[in-house]
Amino acid sequence: RPAIAAVATLQVIGAWNEYFLPLLVLNDPKLWPLPLGIMQFQGQYGSEWALIMAYITILIIPVVIFYIFTQRFIVTGLTGGELKG
Repeated sequence: RPAIAAVATLQVIGAWNEYFLPLLVLNDPKLWPLPLGIMQFQGQYGSEWALIMAYITILIIPVVIFYIFTQRFIVTGLTGGELKG
């Protein structure tokens, strides 16, 4: 069970941070995932760094909450296969 939780957590984080696939597949910016929305704050002549950092802070909150609740499963799953000796 802990190994499955560790793999599931890593997959959820990978899917959450997906960038290139939606950029290639989705044409409507309204359908883009949150990490891809960060690019809307970057322009040709400058970037709105305050908005980008605020957006990243909001974006990272669900990942941190998810990690807090699954941390013991992740650690148990990743260290469950170690050799003792």
